[in-house]
Amino acid sequence: MVTVADRSSQLDALCDWLRDALRARLDALRGASSEQPRAELDALLDLARADEASAPPIPASLAALSDRFDLRRDERAVLAVLLAAALAPELGRSLGLLCDPLGRDVVTLEAVASLLGFPRTYRLTAEDGVARWSLIVRTAPALSLDPTIEARLAGRTCRDPILVETIALIPARAPLPGWPVDELAEQVRRSVAAGARSVRLWLRGPDGSGRRTLFAAVARALDLTPAVVAPEPAAPTVRAALRLARLEDLALAWTDRVRLPPDLSMPAVQAWLDAEPPPPLLGVADIMVRMPVADRPAKEAAWRTLVPAFSTWPDADRVRLLDGWSARPGQLAALALSGAANPDDAIARLRVDATQRLEGHCEVLETPFEWDDLVLPERVVTSLRELAQEARVLPRLWSEPSIGRLFPQGRSIAALFCGPPGTGKTMAAQVVTRELGLPLFRVDLSRIVSKYIGETSQNLSRILGAVRHTDAVVLFDEADALFGKRTEVHDAHDRYANTETDYLLQALDAWPGLAILATNQRGNIDAAFTRRMRLILDFPRAEAAERLRIWTRLGTTFLPERLRELAPVIGRAASEIELSGAQIKGALLTACAAATYAGAAVTADHLVRGIERELEKEGLGLAPRDRALLLGRA
Repeated sequence: MVTVADRSSQLDALCDWLRDALRARLDALRGASSEQPRAELDALLDLARADEASAPPIPASLAALSDRFDLRRDERAVLAVLLAAALAPELGRSLGLLCDPLGRDVVTLEAVASLLGFPRTYRLTAEDGVARWSLIVRTAPALSLDPTIEARLAGRTCRDPILVETIALIPARAPLPGWPVDELAEQVRRSVAAGARSVRLWLRGPDGSGRRTLFAAVARALDLTPAVVAPEPAAPTVRAALRLARLEDLALAWTDRVRLPPDLSMPAVQAWLDAEPPPPLLGVADIMVRMPVADRPAKEAAWRTLVPAFSTWPDADRVRLLDGWSARPGQLAALALSGAANPDDAIARLRVDATQRLEGHCEVLETPFEWDDLVLPERVVTSLRELAQEARVLPRLWSEPSIGRLFPQGRSIAALFCGPPGTGKTMAAQVVTRELGLPLFRVDLSRIVSKYIGETSQNLSRILGAVRHTDAVVLFDEADALFGKRTEVHDAHDRYANTETDYLLQALDAWPGLAILATNQRGNIDAAFTRRMRLILDFPRAEAAERLRIWTRLGTTFLPERLRELAPVIGRAASEIELSGAQIKGALLTACAAATYAGAAVTADHLVRGIERELEKEGLGLAPRDRALLLGRA
């Protein structure tokens, strides 16, 4: 271990050596006659070089750096001279004046080579270690040490400015029980012993699954320091990161596809965090690791390990969190840092996290409705309650080995809601989602269908990749746009359309949570999709009695003080006009808006006009006789 005092003494000795060498050069020049022929003067200087060219003393910091980068003795000597010139700038200027063939007052490679007694033809090429690893900086004609390298050799702290925002150490966190840290570390050792020049761990799993934490644990088991490189690093950043890895025994994690320069050696251990497989490289051993899927005991252990307050919360709240949220390790670590004080606070923060992950990919739907807000046949409500119950308990059942082995695939909980517009499909999804305590996101499949071949699949991949590993219920609206029946292949468009349908079938099988598909046309849905549904529900148009319940329930909100007086009109409207729940809500809103604008109370005429507006959307209307009937004037 080199102490601060030892380092200072070694650096002083190096500067003294340069001072003595320059003094000898100056004495040789003073002894020469200006009238001597050039050949004789060069011979005299060559003799002086031979006398003064004893190797410079190498500080321990420079010796260690030379070993790390496999530098030759001549490269090490050049760095020693440049270090001395940097520590004592006045000596650097003298070096240029006395040793450079052109007498330039800056440190040049020619001056350094002359001082060290190297041949006049001595050069450093781009293939030499000092150049490949950017240990030196050339600003013609000057030559100097890279500032970061200079600071390191002098014992000062200096972070490479290129890496300030692009590389970060991975904090130490205890790996979760059951993670294969020791097994992976031993596998890495075997690969290195077999001759691999680098071992790359391809860690597969969603964001927040603990990939960085597992990699960091393996790296530390190998006495390496784990660090992660920011996405999309530029080429200079990649080179600087590789140099830092060599300097500080780093194990680097790459977050997306990156092109590594072929002239630089790679870290002994790397991690590949991109979803796509890493490109094969000669001499690199790839180890693919799937992040462990947590069963219920593992989830509970993760909560207790990463969120200590979890152990103090009531049993019912702990069950609610374990059953309702997957809450991967990264999310739990962030939850602990946020200071979640109670179960409700934890759920609120998990909801925010889910919303932020899907922002820009899906539409966030509020979930204000409760079971009492639904006006549906009792059989439909019963099925919806069963769907909510299954969404809570099926993941727990599948985690039991005896049951889970029967469902190696197809563990999705998918429901198909069928029915005309306005019959309550979206509201039912909102009620079920509220019961589960999860956020609800809507994907309008009709908007991502493209007429261009292959573009629909790209849109699907982007959206499904974003929502697949998020704690949320996803409503796929206009499902028949993509879940429609496959067609006979007549051209390339048909072939690609069927490929996209097959892709959706596979995605639905692997879906990890509750997915609700909504369609207005059940007959258009491919049978292969309907077989994968846990539940298929038909939402019929409301009958007269149900319409009256909807009118009355919504009327208590829109016109509580006028409901009794307008009850006859509402009764006739419910009996005679077939409106959906959404249309009834629209009619009441129109009536209230007109009355508010007029500064008056809602009247029967306002209600009838609201009904007309809703019918006009469908190309219908009220005949004078029907209007008079609603107003009680027939």
